[in-house]
Amino acid sequence: MLKTVAPGQLITVKAKVTALREAKTLQTSRGTLKMIEGQIVDPQGYSKIVFWENFCDQVEAGTTYIFENIQVKKDAVTKQVYVNTAKSGTTITATEPHANILALAPTFTVSDDSMTTSVEGSVAGVISTSMYIACNKCNKKIQNDNSSEIIKCNYCNMQQLAGLCPTQYYAQFFFLTTPKKDRLTLTLFNKVISQLFSTEGVINPSKNDFVKVLLGLKDIVVTYNKRSKVVTNILRPHI
Repeated sequence: MLKTVAPGQLITVKAKVTALREAKTLQTSRGTLKMIEGQIVDPQGYSKIVFWENFCDQVEAGTTYIFENIQVKKDAVTKQVYVNTAKSGTTITATEPHANILALAPTFTVSDDSMTTSVEGSVAGVISTSMYIACNKCNKKIQNDNSSEIIKCNYCNMQQLAGLCPTQYYAQFFFLTTPKKDRLTLTLFNKVISQLFSTEGVINPSKNDFVKVLLGLKDIVVTYNKRSKVVTNILRPHI
């Protein structure tokens, strides 16, 4: 389907959604984003497709759509070429099934556990951290000037008390593995950080306390995604 198309191009295709993975909510430095991975097939071939945000609710497996202005991407790890809903301009419209026979496509696995790995080592440095207030309803980042008790979410427009909004955390750190001494730049999002704070007995940390907790992570085992370098679990095997 994508053999003659270069990564970065916007294309329009008519294809059937043959499989969808379970939706994921990803914590990013800009707030939370909803994402679903799937597979589309037409008479010429097949492709992995990634749906973001509102597009996740516009598709279902077994239905044929016209995907207009979707972006061709290339995975940095697997080198797989796939398509992705663009930040702007993408439209998805249900349409009639193909008259011709669809191409044969491999079974689309429901998980991507093969992309994770675990290594032992220590945090050797903290590259960056951020702490921000999130909306109680949509969990997106709220721009707060700390001057008002009542704040409004720019995404869902809900007004709420600033003191009741949860704090979301983000960090990027330098990890040194043992015994090979490989150097990794890894990312932590709120879910794992909150679990870490709970384990360490840390409540409402300052930015300085946040950094101290990270630098105290010695002789740990981290599980991370090989593609995104996002940590999904932290263990202390020697405790």
